[in-house]
Amino acid sequence: MALALFATPDDVQAVMGEPMTEGERQAAQGLIDQASVELRLRVPGIDAFVPDDELRTAKARAAVVGAVRRALSNPTGARQLTEVVGPFTTSATYPADAGPFTADELFGLTPTTTGIPGTAFVRPGYTRGRR
Repeated sequence: MALALFATPDDVQAVMGEPMTEGERQAAQGLIDQASVELRLRVPGIDAFVPDDELRTAKARAAVVGAVRRALSNPTGARQLTEVVGPFTTSATYPADAGPFTADELFGLTPTTTGIPGTAFVRPGYTRGRR
């Protein structure tokens, strides 16, 4: 039984900005396969809730497309990036252990029964400095 993929090469094409070659489409398909497996490992149980939740389905698709777009744009896997567009320069350094997904891409994929994803809960009665 093959696992369903969270995106298609057409989804990647939609965010690339220019048409992909046939080679890039094939590479995108392989990367989608890998990213879909990785997403399942990072978000255990995702197959139980994503198919029934349109928002999380779209979020999973966006996470996979983002990972594939970055991999296609950076085939060597460089950890430092500098982009110059006209007079503007942007640079970023990625940690060596950075995975294929950003924290923003993974945010909200796990269902919660305790409130809004990412919410912090503080025990009542806590006072700073008191032990």
